Formats: sequence, structure tokens, C-alpha cells
Amino acid sequence: MIIFAFTPLLLATMLLEMDRSFGTQFFNPDLGGSSLLWQHLFWWFGHPEVYIIFLPATGIVSEIIPVFTRNRLVAYPLVIAALVIIGFVSFGLWTHHMFTTGIPHLPMHFFTAASFMIALASGVQIFAWIATLWGSRPRINVQMLYILGFFFIFVNGGLTGVMVATMSFDFQVHETNFVVAHFHHVLIGGAVLPFLAGLHHWLPKIRGRMFSEIWGKIAFGLVFLGFNITFIPMYVIGLFGMRRRVYTFPEELGVSTLNLISTIGAYALGAGFALTLLNLLWHSRWGRKAAGDPWKAGSLEWSTSSPPPPYGYGRPPVVRDLYPQWQKNQPPDPYTGRLTAI
Repeated sequence: MIIFAFTPLLLATMLLEMDRSFGTQFFNPDLGGSSLLWQHLFWWFGHPEVYIIFLPATGIVSEIIPVFTRNRLVAYPLVIAALVIIGFVSFGLWTHHMFTTGIPHLPMHFFTAASFMIALASGVQIFAWIATLWGSRPRINVQMLYILGFFFIFVNGGLTGVMVATMSFDFQVHETNFVVAHFHHVLIGGAVLPFLAGLHHWLPKIRGRMFSEIWGKIAFGLVFLGFNITFIPMYVIGLFGMRRRVYTFPEELGVSTLNLISTIGAYALGAGFALTLLNLLWHSRWGRKAAGDPWKAGSLEWSTSSPPPPYGYGRPPVVRDLYPQWQKNQPPDPYTGRLTAI
């Protein structure tokens, strides 16, 4: 995805620099160029790039949930299929960022359909993760709090993504703070929260030290509450008509209180990120020592000491199961030969 998405971006920036430095007119409509050409080249990169950020986060979620539910990931083949579908379809919906540019409506319907299709693929993953949680009693530690926060925020971002992928609605909220709120729900909820969960989850393996659960939960509370206080009012502000990328707004718009609430939330969100960083940095050096497998996880990296030795494994491990650590510690199912319950 990076190879195919970043190449048009590099081409576009090269053409733009040629316009500025050598007098070419690729993007100047007054002299035969096209400003729409820039948008097409940029969004050909811009929308797949969202999923380039998001897809590694889904891998983190799929790794962490089974550990703390003690269940195998439900519908694992469907989750993998959804990842592949998202990777392909993400290149076929860039123009839903350009509904208001005057492009004929008929081809836009195909980009709307592709936007809905990618939401279905993401929904498959969400339901697989929920099914893995179903019927279990997960350990609610810092990692799981970030994963549960991811569910709430990312699903909200996905639903509003379906809204802005609908042409009639997008005409109303294009270039407003509604789009700002949607974008941050998708990227912070869909990428940053799983990333923070992964940092906490693998810190013991990387550094051989445990972080503070108490400070980690306090930091999560600030991040989660701060995020929602910051961006949920922006949906309302956008529906009221406040444009994005402006430094002020008319008082008669009636959004002063909502903007103040968002500002307060932004300070809380920043404090949460700062506390998270401080907790991880401090305890990565002075935290209590971690065991080789403090979470009783099933994946292969937890079979070594924490931090792992520089040589990796003394001899190549033989892996016969998706969760080799659990298979090693539990007898397989007598009918299938595989571990079916943890």
C-alpha cells in the first residue's frame, strides 16, 4: 500500500515544485493546467494513507484482546480477509473527498458505494473482536482500557464516515468542523489508542520493566475524557456551520460555549498524553523488573526472556499453532489436535 500510495504523492510534489521553480503550469487552470489534478493526485495518496496508519493498529487489537480474554480470536480467517479487502478498496474511494468540486454525480455514486463497502469490512473486524470478548471476563488493565476506548471512539468515527461518504450530507458539512471531528475520531480512536495499548503491552518485553497500572489508568481517563470533550462538540459546531481552518468565528453563530468546552477538553487530552509518556519513559528505566511472560500471552515473542536476548532463539522454534505458548502449556483437542479453549 505504501508503494502504490506514496508514489503519486511524490509525483504531485515534484510537479508542484516544477510549477513554482521552473514556470510549468500543471496546476494553473488559467494557463491550461488543472487544480483538480492536484486533488486527485493528493487524495490518491491521502485516503489509502489513513488505512496504512489504521491497519497496523488492527493487528495490535487482534493481538491484545485474546491475551486478556483467554479466548482465541473469533473468525480469524475473516479478519485477515477484511484486512486484504480494506487494503484493496482503500484505493477506490479517494474521490469522496471531492464531492463538492463539481465532478458529475454519476461516477460519485461508485465512490459512495466503495466507501460503504470498506465500512462493512471494518465492521467484520469489530464484530470478530466483540465476539472474542463475548462470554469472557477480561482483565481490565491499561491495555484493555485503551482497546475498549478504541471501540467507542472508532465506531463513532466509522459511523460518521458513512455519513460524510453520502453526497447529500457531505454537501452540508464539507469543510466544517464536523469533518475535523470525524477525522480525529478515526485516526486517534483507530490508530493512536491501539498504539498506546501496544506500547503498554510490549514495554515489558522491550525494556524488561513494568509500567505503573495506577498512573496508566489515570492517564487513560484523561485521554478518553479529554478526547470526547474536545471533539464531540465539534460535530455540533460543524452542523451549526463553523468552517474549519479559521482562527475566529462570528459571535452570532452561537458556538462560543461549545468551543470553550472543546478547548478545555484539549488541555485534558494533552495532559493525558503527557502523563502516558512520562509513565512509560520513567518505568522503562526504573520500573520493577518484568517476567518473561507477565501477561500469560500466547504468541511466540513471550517465549523468551524480557528483554529478549540479542541472539533471539537458541534454535529455530517449531510453530504448529496460532498461539504456540498456549499450545505448549495445554493439551490439544482430542478430535482436531488443536487448542480450542484456554
